[in-house]
Amino acid sequence: MQVVAFINTDGSLSDVQVMSTSDSIFNAEALRLVRNMPKLRPAMYASQPVRIRMNFPISFKIKKVKPSFDNLTGYLREHISYPQQALDMGIEGTVLVKAVIGTDGKVAKAELVKSVNPLLDQEALRVVGAMSGWTPGSGNGKVMVMETTVPVRFAIVRAHFKSYDDTALEEYLLKNLQYPVEAKAKGIEGTVLVKALIEKDGSVASASVALSDHALLNQEALRLVNSMPQWTPGTIASEVVIPVSFCQRVVTDEQKVFDVVEQMPAFPGGPNALFEYLSKNVKYPAIAEENGVQGRVIVTFMVEKDGSITKVKVAKSIDPSLDKEAVRVIRNMPHWIPGKQNGSAVRVKYTVPVEFRLQ
Repeated sequence: MQVVAFINTDGSLSDVQVMSTSDSIFNAEALRLVRNMPKLRPAMYASQPVRIRMNFPISFKIKKVKPSFDNLTGYLREHISYPQQALDMGIEGTVLVKAVIGTDGKVAKAELVKSVNPLLDQEALRVVGAMSGWTPGSGNGKVMVMETTVPVRFAIVRAHFKSYDDTALEEYLLKNLQYPVEAKAKGIEGTVLVKALIEKDGSVASASVALSDHALLNQEALRLVNSMPQWTPGTIASEVVIPVSFCQRVVTDEQKVFDVVEQMPAFPGGPNALFEYLSKNVKYPAIAEENGVQGRVIVTFMVEKDGSITKVKVAKSIDPSLDKEAVRVIRNMPHWIPGKQNGSAVRVKYTVPVEFRLQ
């Protein structure tokens, strides 16, 4: 609202009036505030004090504290029943629901703000509408009915083997592979692509050979896949293709992996350039941003002798979506300056933290 008054030549205020107001209920207090103001420095013209009129903007705002819910993401994850038809159709996304939180902490009303699909919309409204246990909002210290927006995320999670990178799967296959005697004697090498279904409980089913370099390798490839421990299951049963490689090459000293060398690998341009690369290329996953997830993902990888990046692996996880983005951005790094030992380029294991911070 606006209050107008004259500033006299002695700095006092007179003729105080309301010029405009949003509600007359505020008028008396606004007039009182301006009338009780201390004397102001008068305006000057030609070195002499003059009387002028001045506008005083007065704002009345209630200090509000929004409603809150402890572990909202966990609650929604536990209580959402993903509609089967939406799963079958591969529909996912974030539904925004406006909830009116009563003074008792219960949702008094739930309305759709942003739709994804009627199947998901209906479930989001059901879950949010049934919520209780909110800490209600307040204004000027008094509990009050208040609106808030609740993001309800529907994400179809695909099955994965222990981690979101390929390293764990590679390690399992390498450790458990038993080279077929006849194939080894004949010097047969190659890759068998095994197609399998990862059930909702993480078990492996319906393994079959999709493509093979040689029939003598097939039986062992199928045995390996059928003998796998349970995967981390997805929201739905997932079909995967697993490459099983057969190679008789012996690892030489030149192929050894070092943790520390005389000249460590380096990102082109040094540490500051690496930090700049990560800052520019990390894309904050929408689901993590919506749910307020942040932290530091620790990623290990191999800097090969030619500076290329291989065997990217999450060493310390924060959240599946952040882990996946950290692996992506590390995999896409340009070639490094390789590490050296005794003057020769060698393979070096390296660790980099990838920060995710909400602004």
